[in-house]
Parts: sequence; structure tokens; C-alpha cells
Amino acid sequence: MNNGRKYSTARQPFALVLGGQKFYILTNPKDVTECYKNLKTLSFDLFVKELMLNCGSSTSCVEKMCQEPPPYQDGATTSPLNPAAKSIARVGVDFHHIQLHPGPDSKVNDLTDSLTKYVDKCLTWDKVRAEPHYVLRDSSPGVEVSLMKLCGKVLIEAATVSYFGESFLEIDPDLLNVFYEFDEGMWQLLYNYPRFMCKDLHAAKDRLVNNLATHFRLPRSQRSGEAWFTKSLEDEQRRIGLTEEEMGSTVLIIYFALNANTYKWAFWIFSYLLHDPQLMEPIRAEIVGTMPDGKLNMKSLLEECPRFNSLLDEILRLNSNSSSVRYILEDTIIAGKTFRKGNRIMMPYRQLHENEEVYGEDVLAFDPERFMKDKTLRRSPCFRPFGGGSTWCPGRFAARQEAAAFVAFAMYRFDISLVKNPDGSAQAFPRLESAKPSFGMMGVVGKDDLRVRVCPRF
Repeated sequence: MNNGRKYSTARQPFALVLGGQKFYILTNPKDVTECYKNLKTLSFDLFVKELMLNCGSSTSCVEKMCQEPPPYQDGATTSPLNPAAKSIARVGVDFHHIQLHPGPDSKVNDLTDSLTKYVDKCLTWDKVRAEPHYVLRDSSPGVEVSLMKLCGKVLIEAATVSYFGESFLEIDPDLLNVFYEFDEGMWQLLYNYPRFMCKDLHAAKDRLVNNLATHFRLPRSQRSGEAWFTKSLEDEQRRIGLTEEEMGSTVLIIYFALNANTYKWAFWIFSYLLHDPQLMEPIRAEIVGTMPDGKLNMKSLLEECPRFNSLLDEILRLNSNSSSVRYILEDTIIAGKTFRKGNRIMMPYRQLHENEEVYGEDVLAFDPERFMKDKTLRRSPCFRPFGGGSTWCPGRFAARQEAAAFVAFAMYRFDISLVKNPDGSAQAFPRLESAKPSFGMMGVVGKDDLRVRVCPRF
């Protein structure tokens, strides 16, 4: 679908050599769409295998995860959970679709109910004012908090609990700080940095893998609240003989994907709102209008709040910087050019999000009403915050609901304002970390954060 727009052919593919590997770069939306549709000569599997290896999985573990049919220890070629005898890596994707996509067999309501209930529980005044992870000081009648850590505490824990149950939080009392360290350096795994160059990253990685392995060692009776996806994938992994440590290393990628983006999305939402009071009030009015009794109405929040949802999409457009990669199995022609076997294709989405032919001359400016004024933009092939094709992120629906719930509860229950600097000046808008590769939402430069005052509204 091109929504009636004609895209320039000037954005021609080009090639780069990175770390001795040749990458063909696609920035034309037509070329990207063609790449997504090609499931015969282009593959995503090699990237997944390399990521598992970089996250600590052994070669034998990866082979077991990717073998078709799976090497079930009981000699069976299929299981009730995997009647098509797909590899465990592929059936894991199917499990995520069942868990996260709407549909007749979907488990998504169970997951989103768990997410929103946890966010609801965390965003009460009694909880907020007493949380040492993000409270900087008492400023009665409110508290001064780190905005980034407030978002991280609530949303990373919400996703963790919804997938692994509350017992997971008891395994490591410093889980959040360990995850922040891993999140900060994850891109170095992607580019195969030597371990000695990123010791802190590997220490965080090893600790998270150990946390996951410890979780899987616990009897099921001691880890209630796990998602259907988590239990089903564990069952299949045990049937091919993976140890708890091996399960931990393969699930680390999933744990990262669950947690790396939503808390940053929420942080940027509030960053824009707090720096523009004239934007804050109409957004609050929309949200509060869907919560006359103080209870969250997700359907109304996502369908009857055009300004709020336009804001969410504009922040996704400007603040996400992910890419998708395909391995070339056979010589392949795209845009009239031959892409040679054995090399890779990279599709950086930020270039699509900055396409002037789609978004206009003000493409680099923040326009919170952009997606409200032009409702076709959300369906544009130049809007790819969650990727596309067979690798379209299955968590996009749950992530939107999780971020929306966080903002809605916070806006309804609290007055949130920026704290002045010690010299009386206003805090600067956080700098966007665009120089480092990202798997989704970009973070901040260095230690940029916002100090905000949170006060109860009622």
C-alpha cells in the first residue's frame, strides 16, 4: 500500500562494508516492501542465530533450537504444541503471535490485563512516594523523582511480571540496574565487540542469563503468574534437552525485547508534554474524559483520543531508530540491481521516518498532530517503528497498551511538573542518543534525565 503517494527513485540502494561484512542499504519504501515479501532468497534466520550466540548460547544449543524437525528426546517428531514440527526458534515466534495478536485463539487479553493491573498497582500515591528506586527527595506535598527511573521501574517490572510472574523480581534485588546496563550496551553484542572492550555489558548479560536460569530451576508451583508463552516455550525447550542455563541464554533476547523500548517510549512522551504545557492540558483532557470513574478504559483510550494517539505515533516516528537485516541466500534483484549471495541487506527505519515526500518539509520537526491531520500516515510503508513483513514485531499491540496505560494512570492521578535547576533555570530537553545503533526506541545521551515533581491530584 502506498496511500496514493509516488515515491522517488532517487533513494537508490548502496553498499557499505562493516566489520568485513558487506551490507546493501535500502532506504526506498518500495525496495523495503519488496525485501519483506521475499521469503525465498532472503532470510532473517542467520541474524537470529548470531544473536543467540552473542547472547551466550552455545553452538549446540543454537543447532537444537534451529533444527527441523526438533530433536525431541522422546523420539517424537511433533508435539501437541508444535504439530507442524517447526524448529523451536520458529515455533517460539508462533507462540508469541498467539500470546500477543488478537484472534480466536489469542492469549493477548490475559497478558494485557496483567500489564495494566501491574501499572495500576504501581501508580498509586502511596507506592510512588515511597519508592527509593526513583524518588530523589521529598518536596511535600509531592516528591521529586527521576522520570527515566520512574518509567523503568513501573514498565520493566510490569512486563517482567506479566511474562515470568512476581517471583522473578525476588531473584535479583538489583535487577533494574542490571537491565539498564545491558540495555545501554546491547548494540555492542550486535557488532561483535570483543568481550574485553565491553566488560560491563557482558557482566550484565551473564547476570541476566543466570537470573533466567535460576527462574527456570524453580518448581512451577513457586512461579505462578507466568504467561502462556513462557510456559509453552519452556516445555518445548525441555523436550529438546536444553538445560536451564541454555534456556536462559536463548530467552535473554526475548527478555530484552520485552523491556527495552516501552519505558523509553513513556519517558519521551512525558518529556514532550512537560516541555509544552499547552500540549499537556488537551492531552490530559482527552485521557481524563475516558476515565470518568477513574478506571482505565483501554478501548476508549486507543480509539477516542485522537490527539493522544497522534502524539504516540509522532514520538515513535522521531525517536525510534531500529533496522531490519536479511541474509542473501541467492543472488537477488531489487530495484534493478543484483544483490550478491552471502552478503546482507540492512533496512534502517529512521531514513523512512524522515522521508520528506511523505511527511513534508517539516519532517524533522515534532508535530504532535501530524498523525491526526493525516490518518493515512499510520499505514504508510514509511512508518516502520515495529518493522514489517514476517518480522513485524508481535508485541506492538501490547506495547502500545502498556505505554498508554502508564500515561493515562499518571495523568489522571498526579500533577507532574519539571523541577527547576539549582540556579533557577529550566531543565533542557533531553538529548536523543542517535549515534548508537538501536533495537527500537532511542535512549538519552549520557546521563540525561528529567527531574520532575509528582503530586497527588486527589
